[in-house]
Amino acid sequence: MGYRAFAVRGAAWVLLSTCVTTRATASDLIPFGANWRYLNPTTAAQDPTTLDATFDANWHKANYNANSWSGPSPEPFARADVGSTTNNIEAFTATDSDFIRPPATLIELPASGSRLTSYFRTSFTTTSPTNYLALEYLFDDGAHFYLDGNELLTVNCCNAADDGKSSYLSRASSIGNERTYTTTPLMIGQTLPAGTHTVAVSIHQNVGSSNDMAFSMKLMSDYLYDPFIQPSDTFKYYEGFDEPSTNALEWATASFADNAWSSGPGGLGYDTTDTAPNTALPLLGTIIDTMQDGFSSLYVRKAFSITDSSKYGKLQLNMDWDDGFVAYINGTEVVRSNVNGNVGEAVPFDALATDHESTNNSGAPGTLFEIDLSQFPNLLKSGNNNVLAIHGLNTTLDSSDFVLAQISLAGLAADPAGTLGDFDGNGVLDAADIDALTRESAAGTNRGQYDVTSDGLVDASDVAEWARNLRKTWIGDANVDGEFGSSDLVVLFVAGTYENGTAAAWTTGDFNGDGFFTTSDLVAALTDGGYERGPRAAISAVPEPTTLTLLSIGALGLLARKRN
Repeated sequence: MGYRAFAVRGAAWVLLSTCVTTRATASDLIPFGANWRYLNPTTAAQDPTTLDATFDANWHKANYNANSWSGPSPEPFARADVGSTTNNIEAFTATDSDFIRPPATLIELPASGSRLTSYFRTSFTTTSPTNYLALEYLFDDGAHFYLDGNELLTVNCCNAADDGKSSYLSRASSIGNERTYTTTPLMIGQTLPAGTHTVAVSIHQNVGSSNDMAFSMKLMSDYLYDPFIQPSDTFKYYEGFDEPSTNALEWATASFADNAWSSGPGGLGYDTTDTAPNTALPLLGTIIDTMQDGFSSLYVRKAFSITDSSKYGKLQLNMDWDDGFVAYINGTEVVRSNVNGNVGEAVPFDALATDHESTNNSGAPGTLFEIDLSQFPNLLKSGNNNVLAIHGLNTTLDSSDFVLAQISLAGLAADPAGTLGDFDGNGVLDAADIDALTRESAAGTNRGQYDVTSDGLVDASDVAEWARNLRKTWIGDANVDGEFGSSDLVVLFVAGTYENGTAAAWTTGDFNGDGFFTTSDLVAALTDGGYERGPRAAISAVPEPTTLTLLSIGALGLLARKRN
């Protein structure tokens, strides 16, 4: 579909103003891989709020002394059992289909029941005033972010049942997203002065028995973020007693005349329950009191303008809904949730959704759907001829509630292209990247970010391209030091994966991306001709394989057989 969804809870300083001057290029204030000090209590006796009565008031402030904390150590952080490298975070696990980058620092997994909150701090310096900040983050499960002692952003935190408890005992509102990074603009309309600044983050688990924890982030400035539609805007709507247009999706196009439609402030629907915390009534600016027992569909439209559509790479659509919806931009379906049917096909006016609850005015702003515009060429139009159209659906005609609320739409810049082949985004072509590529080749999923040859496939040709032309090394360079020599043979022998059916990656002998270390990989290394020839960049022509090469690689197979 070209979109992904994520929930943001209680985000401070987000969507505060529609008067935003935007910038096209973001720069990193705190990059991925930055060093952080951290505090990771492993037992209830180490609760810092018990050991220091002033901890909660001070730990996130710039002048707090955190020298006794662990580190400095690089992010990403994850928890693991002592002596183990298993972190249970999908985005940080190389064998997982959602792998992005490996953890740089593994910290101890506390005893079950004490797997609660961990704390992180770092500083950065700016030489001039800075504007248009944004956070790109991944964590599990909930988080509070602070800048110079002030709360910057709160996501998925904290459980209302823990109100009044210490930060250490406060649990996340729900299970977190451990598969993708999320980007959120901050301090809209505000300027960060020049000087040294401190970022502090608390990561909270949903339950004390949680077997995982993740924290990774970067802080950017000059981040492009243009809001097009705000939740309080006035929307056009049509009550779905019948189809809203003669042609199926004509109503969702910018050219459709909606003059006869009704108008009302954002937050459309009804709720027959008026008792907190189970009512959505405070979210609703327009009550649709004819909907219950009358019709199952509500159609909503909001026109918006764009000065220059070419500067956007992504859109963020925020939705809070009960029960289902399909969203269109200029007649093209971009998001669908809790509605059956094929993408792009119109949904009948009398169709029903599957069940989904709104936030019921819990304080959460709903769910952000990030729409990748590379999947929707020419979707946006420069000028005032754009429209967001939403078909909302209920589960039953007599349902007690229906909600389309907290609707917002914003344009974002495309993610920086980065270095081709740097799949974990750490700025270096290294073993983690080529291992990820060989695993992707073996999986056969052909995901575009791994297709370095741009032929639509991820296979042996991508592996060879990465090694020869991106990293400029030899097939067979198992330790990715830029040369193919005896040290690589030692690495392969120690790995012990030769022709025994064990799954392998580049660093354990899979040089052709089929998932195993076999004779075909030795042939690939032999044919490339780089054994003991030094760095590839220093060789003007690729030599033919020598007798020494044959003997050395043959010895690897012999040793492997003897070992087994």
